[in-house]
Amino acid sequence: MQALTGWLTDSQSLLLGLLGIFGVIYIARRSAWNPERRSEFYLCGWLALGMAAEMAFAHPTFPRYFCLLAPFLGILAVPGLYAIASRVLQPERPFWPVVIISVIFAGALVWNISDRSSVSYNWPQYEDIARKAAEMTPFGKQIFAEEEVYFLMKRRPPFGLEFQYSQKLDLPSPRLAALHITPESELKKQLTAGAFWSAATCDDDMIDDFHLDKTFRSKVKVHDCPVYWNWKPSSPAEK
Repeated sequence: MQALTGWLTDSQSLLLGLLGIFGVIYIARRSAWNPERRSEFYLCGWLALGMAAEMAFAHPTFPRYFCLLAPFLGILAVPGLYAIASRVLQPERPFWPVVIISVIFAGALVWNISDRSSVSYNWPQYEDIARKAAEMTPFGKQIFAEEEVYFLMKRRPPFGLEFQYSQKLDLPSPRLAALHITPESELKKQLTAGAFWSAATCDDDMIDDFHLDKTFRSKVKVHDCPVYWNWKPSSPAEK
């Protein structure tokens, strides 16, 4: 539900969506455009609506997926902005409406960047994490990590770890194998059996779900992200 309602608390998404809705209403009820021109804008609306419905019912889904709607809503937002501005300002002078909207979008962007800067990891930090993971993992040995780490280490991810979120899918085993997906339950068995020489992640949920602190003896933190190595066999009680 949070993924579907996140746009309500994001000023840029909310403004873009409202302008897109106003644009459709203006085109349908007030514009004197010919049917061919209208159909081009209607196509944008149907594409945005169809993509939103598909992503809303997908599992799992995340708010960032809905960024794909921005190009189509942006096209609809232009007549929407004109429709609003023409009611309160001079329609032949679009300077001030554009400036106002631009300032709102720019201010929201600055706020989002500053608000997330304390919790997000940047690319140079991931490079340091990957460098440490490569140092602790001999070539040819498997590492349990996030996609960014494999990319920066220039190593092929183990089977099923190419896309981390795919592990949440609950499908029959033949279907999972065909899609190159390894479920969480199987990954936990592999970790317990010592299939991975090391591990690295910045995801606290990943650390807890896969019991990485209990699976490895050694750990060092790089930018507050742990890099593990020295696999520890589980005791009979833990099994």
